[in-house]
Amino acid sequence: MTRTQRLVNDVVASLRTHKQRTALLMIGPAIGATVLAIVVATAQGAEARVRDLVARIGLDMIMVRAGGEVQVFAPTADRGLKVLVEPDARAFEAGIPDVTMVSAVQNQRGITVVNGDRVVTTRGFGVEPDWIEIRRWAVAEGEFISDGDMASMSRVVMLAVKVANALFPDGGAVGQTV
Repeated sequence: MTRTQRLVNDVVASLRTHKQRTALLMIGPAIGATVLAIVVATAQGAEARVRDLVARIGLDMIMVRAGGEVQVFAPTADRGLKVLVEPDARAFEAGIPDVTMVSAVQNQRGITVVNGDRVVTTRGFGVEPDWIEIRRWAVAEGEFISDGDMASMSRVVMLAVKVANALFPDGGAVGQTV
């Protein structure tokens, strides 16, 4: 019997003698490989999410929000600031070079929208005409708010597809009152 054969026989005999130790020895690398696979999959998912956001929003948009206690990265002096108003948006537009579009935005959760016996609770946004282009969104039916709507303070609303389908399941939401 060669030296290599003797070593193999000794190793096999030792593994058979110490079955629990052998099982634990095999489980360690299996757990390590599983954890590594999970970490890689999570990182790839996060990367895909970031790429999707960049594709949808782009790298050329900045959102400016009022401060408050919950916004950790805001300068300490601004944390008491609760609101930004429309003139603030105009100041950003005038004061920052190369800004091409600005839309002041006001939003609120928990808005109830009603059409007949159908009711939907949603989030509402008060925006300016440039908002849809800034966000790179499209209108499925009808048209987005215009400068004329803003000038005349028209009472117009744009419904998201899910809200429109819930309130008008047969279609025809354009021109209706909610």
